[in-house]
Amino acid sequence: MFAGVVEWLVDRRPVGVRWVAATVVSTAGMVVVVLARAGDPGAGSLAVGVAAALVAGATYALYTWTVGRGMQRSGSGRGTVGAVFGLSAVPLVVLAVVVGHESLGVAANWPVFLYLALVPTVLGHSLYALGLRSVRASAATLVSLLEPVVAAVLAVLVVGEHLGPAGWTGVALVVLGVGLLAVPARARVVPVRRATR
Repeated sequence: MFAGVVEWLVDRRPVGVRWVAATVVSTAGMVVVVLARAGDPGAGSLAVGVAAALVAGATYALYTWTVGRGMQRSGSGRGTVGAVFGLSAVPLVVLAVVVGHESLGVAANWPVFLYLALVPTVLGHSLYALGLRSVRASAATLVSLLEPVVAAVLAVLVVGEHLGPAGWTGVALVVLGVGLLAVPARARVVPVRRATR
């Protein structure tokens, strides 16, 4: 939702009815998936959780829009992607040192750290940035809703978690919403006038 708002405010590019429908269906699906996987409803604050989710969504939309704009303007976008990752690394390194300093001292953890840094972060986001050359940020962020859905499905298949009928309904809604973006727009038929003699 935030990516569509950013495109509309900054680029003056309105989103289409199909994107709005896809966003509503996919967001409803994500809400159902989250509620289906929620543990103790009394644990934590709902207001803090919703606020944190909204901040995360807004920053992810800005990240996608910034990288997409850099990729479309420069072609390679390496400078934009490097700047975004470099700026993002500063608070993460501070947080890792302050909160996770005990884990950093364990040698057995470093292969996992390196894997997370190189495969899902560097490789995954590099491919995501390449896709932003030809896909609008509003569509890319909507498609990225498949990531938590895939995680939920893998949790069922690999770890043995239980999703339940409501969770599977949410998964289906997210897939349906994202699928709405893949449906090609109907071509506008222009009537051909016959020449008169």
